[in-house]
Amino acid sequence: MNYYCDKCKGTTKNCETCDNPSCPNQPCCGRPLRECDCNPLTETRLIEIEIGSVFALGEIENDQEKTWLYNFDPGIKLLWLAKRGVIHDWTIYIGPAKNGKQWVLDYGNKITDEKMAKKLVPMKKDAWKMYRR
Repeated sequence: MNYYCDKCKGTTKNCETCDNPSCPNQPCCGRPLRECDCNPLTETRLIEIEIGSVFALGEIENDQEKTWLYNFDPGIKLLWLAKRGVIHDWTIYIGPAKNGKQWVLDYGNKITDEKMAKKLVPMKKDAWKMYRR
């Protein structure tokens, strides 16, 4: 899993920030990628991401309203993964963190709501148009 930085065209194994010290995007806002609106996902960036790769991930907690997954208890840790598709698309999968990445990719739920997807991966309208619901 690599994080791609469009400011310096570099990649790093850390999905949260760019590790390139000379990157013009450093230090950015200092927030995790899913909370950073300094560098939203665009169609141009998506096209450059390797087909079939997971390009962003994170953990969140299911809240009292069970906003993320209604069939799981509040407080459970959930893992989400953003994956580039084969046919010029992408999607976000979500499931119990304890089950691991591969399980979430194979059996997890797909985020279908734009507002929820944007909470996890800040994006521009052109990136949402490529989103597979």
